Amino acid sequence: MPCEAGQAEPPLPFSRACSRDADCALVEQLVDCCGSARLRAVNAAEAARFGEAARACAPGGARCECLAQPTVTEGGATVHELREARASCRGGGCVALP
Repeated sequence: MPCEAGQAEPPLPFSRACSRDADCALVEQLVDCCGSARLRAVNAAEAARFGEAARACAPGGARCECLAQPTVTEGGATVHELREARASCRGGGCVALP
């Protein structure tokens, strides 16, 4: 599942379909070489596959000399503690909530 140069998103589509919260899983994706992360929600059956793709697309090489930005959800909400975040089923689709 290689990413093209400069591509930060996993290259394959991942299902977000759900009928209840238990159908969803929270996944983390590094978005820059500083270690900044984004939390996304996918169908729980897709979580492992998403993790593999996210690692393939992660910024490679050594860490930059910069501070990681706060972790955010896919909607842009800041998450100070990972335990604050959760995946929820809303309108038939999984979403990451702070």
